[in-house]
Amino acid sequence: MQIEQLIIQTLNAKNRVQIPGWGAFYLVEKEARWDAATNTAFPRGKYVAFNPARSSIENTLLPTVMRTLGGSMEIAESWIRRKVNQWQTTLDSGSVLMLSGLGSFRKNGMFQPERENQFDANSFGFTAVMMHRISEPSALESKVVASLKMVAEQRE
Repeated sequence: MQIEQLIIQTLNAKNRVQIPGWGAFYLVEKEARWDAATNTAFPRGKYVAFNPARSSIENTLLPTVMRTLGGSMEIAESWIRRKVNQWQTTLDSGSVLMLSGLGSFRKNGMFQPERENQFDANSFGFTAVMMHRISEPSALESKVVASLKMVAEQRE
């Protein structure tokens, strides 16, 4: 099983999951919003965020991994540590780390969540929608267009 699926499973159950040696993914509730820079409307819902702080042992991924692997805490810790080391190696090589269903990390540690990722059952099926701006012509523009049409018709 992929670690991303375990993280998502724990996020859905607890709204937060601590990855030992890496940081915490958590859900943030956001209202419907409009991004004017991209002309995109986003639905209300719960979206994933990341905090690199590694201090908390609450809501850790360990119990989920132990249940999934059917192993001890040591086996789960080793499995998670191996995954975290792979992630760090990817970042150290200058590549972008893509975590399916969650988002991506850059070498500088910046986390970019997946835009379409929705963790709110009440918003299931709603996706971000990109819209092109529709603008009404101003009164002056309408008069200019009408005048140009009249001039063009008179010349014919």
